[in-house]
Amino acid sequence: MKLHQLIETVWDSVPERRSEKTREIPIAEIEQHLTLGDKRFIHQLETAESEQRYLNHLEQSIESSGMKIPITLERVGHQWRMPEGNHRYIVAKRLNLQTVPVEFV
Repeated sequence: MKLHQLIETVWDSVPERRSEKTREIPIAEIEQHLTLGDKRFIHQLETAESEQRYLNHLEQSIESSGMKIPITLERVGHQWRMPEGNHRYIVAKRLNLQTVPVEFV
């Protein structure tokens, strides 16, 4: 089994993981505060041919079941770093979601 197939199988069986720390944040606000490094990395993921199959599968899953796992953001001065959730963020933008679940660490 290839890595992407394994990830797709695992993703579909993941239970929803939200806590009292989870907040709904507008996508536009995340975009505004992301560090330049994260913006570059996200752009690389969006355009990498090798990532498209996983992003497409994730898009179908989020479209049908919602975003089960919040995006993780870390405050760095006046900016935010995204240590976890880059793929989910890309898919949320693709789906034109207005808000996404976020946990700050």
